[in-house]
Amino acid sequence: MKCINCDHAMTTKRENVPYTALPGTVLIGVPVSRCSNCGEYEVAIPAIDELNRVLAGTVIRKRSRLRGGEVRFLRSYLGYSGSDFAKLIGSDPATVSRWESDKQPIGHHTDLLLRAMIALDRKVDEYPIAAFAEINAKETKRPQYAFRPTAKKWKPTALVSPRGKRLGHKSQRANVASSRTLSAA
Repeated sequence: MKCINCDHAMTTKRENVPYTALPGTVLIGVPVSRCSNCGEYEVAIPAIDELNRVLAGTVIRKRSRLRGGEVRFLRSYLGYSGSDFAKLIGSDPATVSRWESDKQPIGHHTDLLLRAMIALDRKVDEYPIAAFAEINAKETKRPQYAFRPTAKKWKPTALVSPRGKRLGHKSQRANVASSRTLSAA
């Protein structure tokens, strides 16, 4: 291997190197190529996606509150920018920044949420941020849900009468009540 700075041959040895993506982490026996002419070096981290997955799994098993570098690592592992992560969890980007710089501890529930997202492997492509922005923070009077069985699973559907007529608010309650009676039988 040749040096990218001076084009001299580099020597590769296995070394212990700090992993800057997660402060306090050391990678043992990683190939490091060094140029004896100019001092340039390159670290070759094999299977980096697997390394990050294992690190994330290790961090969420920690028995104390997450620290700033850990919050930053987990957020980055999930693929979120600081502002998108803030939107996702209903927080402010400045607050996320304070957590990540250890200027303010992360809240207990947010800590648990972040750990759960890692445990469930919920990466960014599964979370349309725009959809979360549309969620109304106000509580509705009574949520109404209807599901229809298909060959192998249940699918959400509108509440309708057996004749296919869409049901209004009062009928929805009656329909939900009658379905509870049927399921209890």
